[in-house]
Amino acid sequence: MKNLLLVFHILLIITLVGCTKDKGVYVGEEIDGKRHGQGTVTYSNGKKYVGEFKNGKKHGQGTQTWSDGDKYVGGFKENKRHGKGTYEFNQHGKGCIYKGDWNEGRRTGQGSETCTEGKWWFVFYEGGWKNSKFHGQGKLVITKSDPDGTLLTKHNVEKIKGLTLIGEFKNRRFWNLKSYNDAGEQQTFTVVYGKWTY
Repeated sequence: MKNLLLVFHILLIITLVGCTKDKGVYVGEEIDGKRHGQGTVTYSNGKKYVGEFKNGKKHGQGTQTWSDGDKYVGGFKENKRHGKGTYEFNQHGKGCIYKGDWNEGRRTGQGSETCTEGKWWFVFYEGGWKNSKFHGQGKLVITKSDPDGTLLTKHNVEKIKGLTLIGEFKNRRFWNLKSYNDAGEQQTFTVVYGKWTY
């Protein structure tokens, strides 16, 4: 009996404190009490979605914005980014934009990511993606700007500053690559089956 009373108290506290998922304030079309068709949902944390719904979930084309300025425009399937889409994000001040394919909320397929010079260890990647990591054939441009000398060192790419790498990536690892300078001349840095040679 004491255990049952304890469980009841815990459930009551959870209900009163509001430890439930924020479903947001919805304005839009519904079918059988579920979000369905065009609509807008605004969450208490500042996140907002405007677009299509199906059976109570984000599904179809839509735009989602976050309070920190991040923005996604594109396809959704069962509340996850899916299909073609553009995601602008500023994580760690990077100022990046990804344009391409999504599958169940992850960058998967073909796409490109561009980041502000000197804010992240690379400024451009275009090619294959799998589970939001570089995967398959691609082209990666390492940043030329590293004002305090820590950005490139942190990511172990200080020796290839400013180079363009073309070839195969595997799970975000450099796998089979050749390097080129801005003039398109091949450089000595290569990667063969994951092994780096300078």
